Amino acid sequence: MWMVLLHVTPLTVAAVLVSLLLSALILARWRGRSPDTARRALRGLLAAATVVYLAILAMPVFSWELVGTGQSRHVDWNPLSAYEELRWQQEQEEHVEPEEFSVLLEHGDALAHYTARELTPEQVEEARDGRVGLGEQAGGREIDYVVHPTTGGREVVLTPEGGEVSPETAARVLAEVRPVIDAQGQPVRFQTLIVEEKLVNALLFVPVGVVACLALGSWPSRLLYGPALSLTIETVQWAMAAGRGAGTGDLLVNTVGSVAGVAMAAAAVALVRRTLLDRSSRARSPA
Repeated sequence: MWMVLLHVTPLTVAAVLVSLLLSALILARWRGRSPDTARRALRGLLAAATVVYLAILAMPVFSWELVGTGQSRHVDWNPLSAYEELRWQQEQEEHVEPEEFSVLLEHGDALAHYTARELTPEQVEEARDGRVGLGEQAGGREIDYVVHPTTGGREVVLTPEGGEVSPETAARVLAEVRPVIDAQGQPVRFQTLIVEEKLVNALLFVPVGVVACLALGSWPSRLLYGPALSLTIETVQWAMAAGRGAGTGDLLVNTVGSVAGVAMAAAAVALVRRTLLDRSSRARSPA
């Protein structure tokens, strides 16, 4: 199921929300035309959905052998733990400097070699005086220019013997070497699916809120059905202790999704009701 997270993008999230809104409008229109029949059917749908959610989200379908072993029998009481973990991961990003590489310049007439060894201003002067050897080959080919970073945060271009090059040549070499430095020195980011997981959790409970709003009669029951279902799922996960931990963060995210579904259904009902009233008014008005 985790592979679903790889397809969570703004486009797919928007497509799901639009589909849910259209479904809410269709169900609201049906309930507006056949209130009793629709309400009974929607209550049956809500009951069936509850069983399915409990079976898929709470039961250890693929790890029954772990039930009761005590694994993951813990509760994460911090509802913001996922946010804190994501923030920690972002703080741990590292900027990796490229070590060495060679670049064949645009016309293929020269080879520039970059090395990450920083040179102090004194070492640069010594290299220009020929007192520091910088190497003469890279990958078996004679190199024409050596590019070094300096402690001042800039790059210096020298010949393999340490000789100075003209400003025009240095500018041409750096224009082709710097993009490679930037590309190889991009920050390494943690491959995390925390945000995608929370979005999927919220989207899963939007239909629960939609159906609960249309099937149940009172606002407290409509608003509390989704959170109660989520709490039941978390409790079952904790009780079975089969690799799924319980957390208030999931409860919070699921509640947000359910309440969003209730709001979506309420808006759909209001829109359908207004449309039906407008049609009724036009039908009664004299021609």
